[in-house]
Amino acid sequence: MFELLEMLTIGFVIGMTGALAPGPMLFATIDESLKNEWTSGPRIFVGHAIIEFVVCVLIIVGIRNISDNTIFAISII
Repeated sequence: MFELLEMLTIGFVIGMTGALAPGPMLFATIDESLKNEWTSGPRIFVGHAIIEFVVCVLIIVGIRNISDNTIFAISII
């Protein structure tokens, strides 16, 4: 049980280091919100979420096409 919690903690910390680093999307959001109104942030978020969703779907479809075993494909995801 401890190993599982340790792996989950390490995965969470590594994920947060990538998510919290300032990048181009942060600066684009700041720039747009200074030029336009406050709705720039939510609009940029929705646009990014749509792109992320499409990429995830393409990955899932690709893995399902490669693998004959559905359980194996789902466990990879």
